Amino acid sequence: MRDQRPESKIHAHNWVTYILTRLFCHRDDRKVAYDLYQYFRHCDDYVDDPRRSPTDKLSFISDQRRIVNAMYDGHFEPGSRLAEIIRYDHEHQNSFRELFHEMLDLFEFDARRSHRSSSARSLIEYSRKLSHAYTTLLVMFMKPEYEICEHDIQLAH
Repeated sequence: MRDQRPESKIHAHNWVTYILTRLFCHRDDRKVAYDLYQYFRHCDDYVDDPRRSPTDKLSFISDQRRIVNAMYDGHFEPGSRLAEIIRYDHEHQNSFRELFHEMLDLFEFDARRSHRSSSARSLIEYSRKLSHAYTTLLVMFMKPEYEICEHDIQLAH
């Protein structure tokens, strides 16, 4: 029987993320880190699905923004993993909210550029934003008191 734990699904899709989380995150934070990664992976897979129209993709991202904002305002969906992530964030430093919006901006960029060429400049900016988001995420879990500097983002980029 196949293992259905969240971390096994992540391991199957992106072993590097799994290993970094396993090695560097505190044990108590791992489930939230896996759930957060799984949420972003779900959004990315939705936007990358070639069977979906750009309109459907943009609508999905808009709905995700609305849901995230509603949950940060205290309107939780019972039993939702996203709700558990945001509850965790409320108990810690409320530092994920900006990360959610940054990642949703990236997914929106992907949805808008579907099958169209993008300028080198826009792709560099996209890559930089993605590097910043992932660097921020790793630092949040590993050393919350660490201030991210430009060098960290350039290194990730």
